Order: sequence, then C-alpha cells, then structure tokens
Amino acid sequence: MNSPAEKQSENPQTGSELLGPEIWNLPNLITVSRLVLALVLFVIIYLEGWWKTSAAIFILAAATDFLDGYFARKYNQVTTLGRILDPFVDKIIICGAFIFLLERGPATGINAWFVLIIIGREMFITSLRGFLEQHGRDFSASWSGKIKMGVQCVAVVLCLLSLSPEAPFNSSAFFLLRDISVWSAALITLYSGVDYVFRASRHRLMPDKNHPLPPPDPVIIVQPQDYQTEVKDFSTSQPAYRNTVRPPRSKVPLILFVVTCLSTFIVGATHNNPFVPVPREFARVYDHIQLVGWTRFFIDGISYAGPLMLILLSHEMGHYLQSRRYHIPATRPLFIPMPLTPFGTMGAVILQRGGIANRKQMFDIAVSGPLAGLVFALPIAYWGVLQSTVAVTLKQPGTMSYGEPLILQWMIRLVHGPLAENQEVILNPMLFAGWVGIFITALNLLPIGQLDGGHILYTLLGKKANLISRLLMASAVGYMIYADEYGYSLLILLLVFFGINHPPTADDTVPLGKTRIITGWLTLAFFIIGFTLTPVIFYQ
Repeated sequence: MNSPAEKQSENPQTGSELLGPEIWNLPNLITVSRLVLALVLFVIIYLEGWWKTSAAIFILAAATDFLDGYFARKYNQVTTLGRILDPFVDKIIICGAFIFLLERGPATGINAWFVLIIIGREMFITSLRGFLEQHGRDFSASWSGKIKMGVQCVAVVLCLLSLSPEAPFNSSAFFLLRDISVWSAALITLYSGVDYVFRASRHRLMPDKNHPLPPPDPVIIVQPQDYQTEVKDFSTSQPAYRNTVRPPRSKVPLILFVVTCLSTFIVGATHNNPFVPVPREFARVYDHIQLVGWTRFFIDGISYAGPLMLILLSHEMGHYLQSRRYHIPATRPLFIPMPLTPFGTMGAVILQRGGIANRKQMFDIAVSGPLAGLVFALPIAYWGVLQSTVAVTLKQPGTMSYGEPLILQWMIRLVHGPLAENQEVILNPMLFAGWVGIFITALNLLPIGQLDGGHILYTLLGKKANLISRLLMASAVGYMIYADEYGYSLLILLLVFFGINHPPTADDTVPLGKTRIITGWLTLAFFIIGFTLTPVIFYQ
C-alpha cells in the first residue's frame, strides 16, 4: 500500500510537477536549448555580417520545434512547464527575429506595420486561449496556426539571407521572393487570427464563475469503422463502406482555384521568356501590356495558365477521386497561388483524415496523383518542345534560366538534336507549363514524410521507409551547406514542420500485390528523370 505522499508523487497533475526535478526531461531540455539558440541568434543579428550563419541557426532552432513535442508524447513526458514553455519560446524566436530585423532598417524588407501584426496577433490569441481554457474549454492549435508558423519561419530565413552581399541573395529575384514571403506571412497571420476568433465564438461559456463548469467533453477513441457504415456493394457481393458524416462545404477551394488561375495567368503573360527579368511590381505588368499588346498578353497568359492548371487539377483529382472511391474523408483540391513569382503557384494539396486508409488504399491514393498529372504534363511538355525555337543566348545580369531535367533533355534532343554550348531552347508558354508540371510532380515524389513519394515508399517498405526519409533529409541539408545552395530551404522547413516520418496506416498488413509494387517503384523512379537540383538559375 502506498502512502499519501507516494500517491501524490505518482500523480502527474500535482502542483509539484511544475517545478519538481521531473521537469528536466529530454523534451524540456530541447525547448530550453531552442531558447538559448534564439538568444545566440539575436546577438549575431545585432553584430551584423553573419547573415548565412544566423539563417542556419534559425533553421536549426525552428527544426527542433517538433522534437520536444515528439519525445514528450513518445516517452509520456508531457509536463505543465513544457506546455507553457514551448509556445512561449516559439513566440520569442519569431517575434524577436522580426524585431531585430526591423532594427536593421528597410534593407531587410521588414516594416513596423508587419511586426505590429505579428506581435498583436500573438498577444491577442494567447490572451484568448488563456480565457477559454480558464472556462474549461479546449483551444488547441489549428492547422491555420501551424501553417502560419511555417510561413513566418520561411520569411525570417529569406530576410536574413537577403542581407548577405553574396549571390544569389543580392539579386532582384531573391528580393522579390523575400517580399512575397513577408506579404504571405502577414496575410496568413491575419487569416489565422480571424480563424481563431471564429473558433472561439463557437464555444459556449458559463456566464458566472459561481456556476459550476460544464462537464468536459468525453474522450472517445475513434476507430476507422466509426466513420463508416457497412453497406452492400452489389457489384462485388462484398461489404463496402460509406461515410455517415458529410464534411461541411466550403468556398475556400473555389476561391483559391480562381486566385491561382489569375496568378498563373499573369506569370504566363509577362514572363514566358526565361531571359527576361522578373517583374517586381504590378506596374511592370501594365508596361508589358503596352509593349506586346493585349492580344499577345491574353494568348500567352492562357497558353501557360490553362495547361498548368490542367496538370495540377488532374494530379489532385487523382488523389481526391481515389479517396472518394474508398470512402475516405478528404477535402477538395486546395490550390496555392503565388503571384509575381517565376511559377505563379506552389501547386495544390488535399487534406485527409489520417489513420483511416489501409496499406493498399494509401498506395492507390498516393500513386494516382502523380500518374494522373504526368498523363497531361508529358504530352504538354513535348508539344511545347515541338513549338519551341533554339537561339543563341546572352546571359545578362538580372536575367534567369531554368534547369532541364533528364526527361526534358531527351525531348529536346529528340526534336532539335544536340545543341551547341551557347544555344538554349526558348521557353514558350506551353513548354513552360509542361516544365513546371514535371518539376512539381518530381518534387512530390520525394520519398519523405507526407509527400506522395513518402506515402508510396511507406506502403512498399513499411517502417523501413522512415529510416530512408531521415537519411535523405540529412543528405539534403548536407548538400545545401556544402554547395551553398539554399533554394530548397522552404521545402525542408515544411517537411520538418509536418513530420519526416510517415505514420502507420489503418492496417499495414494488407498485401499490395506484384502489380502495385512494380507500379510504385516505377513511379518513384520518375523522380530521377524529372527532378533538377537547380530549377532556377540567376545570372549576376
């Protein structure tokens, strides 16, 4: 029989838990180390001249954000101090970095209004969360808050690198990318704040403290079958499943689709030639119209936006239709517009409820997207090559070019034959759309985490895929440092943010069969011929 003192020490919810020796566990130590890194970062920014080092330190600090929570859940070391300290350190890193960048002046791309939005949102949401939790309501982080954090991290890294006098960080194209990231961070921060306010408005609070609090919501362990009802599939005479809960309809996918159509249209209409400087202002768009005329402007815009949106839509609809086939809840395609960038978009995604699909279902959903996209991307790219011309190029400062993956090199060689060293294929809008489609498809086939390639690799190898993902991620970071190329920093941050390891499916024991195994490896092999390490080349 335990004594009262022993029973109190075993209870993780006692008051001594906050400051007792048990708080010095691995998750809390990682959180404290992140705070130390933040202080070191602020000192380096204040000293100036160590911009790439400061960016590397910030990436390291941001990358460790998921480790404390992961180890806390894995080893059951969740503490009250950890729940308080983790979001506090996150806010110190983000807000402190922007404040110190603001002190460096307008060269950083940071203005006072932007910092006010960031800090104001954090203060307001923190106060709102504390108020609701005092009334017994759960107000945990939402997906919009996580995306906000990721975009803010990207903005900090790009702002730090833009202060470096070395190429390509001192180019106009990089400054444009930095400004876009800052504006995106501001918009997503505002959207996240509004989203949290709407979430809070749906909570019913007790009007008086003297009234008893409502009982907490019951904790329910949800199994995949709880989302589904068994029905009869007359085509196979086997039981099938269908959803009993219909997700609420939203206009967000349609709005994002329309905005992405507009952003890709502007890019195609103004920047179909890789050797023309990227427009940095909307005024430059009007100047381009005056130069080429409205007819050419609309033809080029539609010739790029139409094929590219077809490729992206077919890719995501492949995922979506397969999810519907297996009655797995999924959102409609969410397109990501990026106006005034070399591509005009960052692709599209669909969101699924994790842990429902089994091994075979996960494979079919994952592989259908890249294959559906390539059905359109490859013919569009080849047609663009047929319509393209070869010219001697003068790589002037301020201009840019695009890397050629192996599959595109084969197409060019087949149509135009071997090219001289000073010759380039001039991108027309159709070829540009095919190039972007091939590149985005290959990027999605990276066998890491929640990417399509990560899903496929996990269904093929099981838990061994997580080891391969970690090795590939470490190799990518090592290559960036060795080659001094940081173009994929955004992708790496997003992969780290959403998790490198792949979670288990509802049933990992379901066999794939030889056809699916061969299809999976062939699909992953497309990454080799469709990917390029340097997609955009800036000339100084």
